[in-house]
Amino acid sequence: IYKEKDFRDVLDFKIRPLYEARGHLKVSFPEIQVEPAEGNKGLNILVTVAEGEEYTLGEVRFANNEEDWLRVGQFRQGVTANMAEVEAGRRRLELAVRRNGFLDAKVTARRTLNEERKTVDMDFEFMPGEKYVFQRLQVKGLDILTEPAVRKLWRMQPGSPFNPEYPESFLNKIREDGVFDNLGDTRSEVDVNRQTRLVAVTLYFKGEAPKPDKRDPRSRRRRFE
Repeated sequence: IYKEKDFRDVLDFKIRPLYEARGHLKVSFPEIQVEPAEGNKGLNILVTVAEGEEYTLGEVRFANNEEDWLRVGQFRQGVTANMAEVEAGRRRLELAVRRNGFLDAKVTARRTLNEERKTVDMDFEFMPGEKYVFQRLQVKGLDILTEPAVRKLWRMQPGSPFNPEYPESFLNKIREDGVFDNLGDTRSEVDVNRQTRLVAVTLYFKGEAPKPDKRDPRSRRRRFE
């Protein structure tokens, strides 16, 4: 059943971002014409689009005035304002704050249009929340000989700010470096205590079916038994 309100929601959430990615920040859909389709029970919908003028990205400001955030967000000032890129930059800012232990961090963005210069200025505000720290590491699936080797490679120390991206990047590095000959599935499990703000990590290792061992006997890589 066609409802104009629902259709306009589709225009706002699906179509408007396509225009805003090209700098048309005041795009509007002033008229919608609906008529029955010939030969079926469908509808023909004709939407009038008023693109408006193109805006460029002007000033990018941060509440804490830290200049490095401009680099972190990868904002391109002075070019056509691509609001999809601006949103991606906002998410990069948010992730950067969370890497320092602020797992609940939020970054909000507010746009201000300058009609004279045809620019859009962006103001970002940071709400970091509480800091979480790493508490302990558990390793499952390894024997008493291989587990110490993994623990030695793990760099995050108890009491340090918890980086939520580190456990998976650590497992990827283990695989890329070929620490084990027959490494199968790996995964990490993160247990966050919201009251104490302590984080525990469990790493799970699983070996693949053994393959003929043609490696150099001097290799330091380890095998699951």
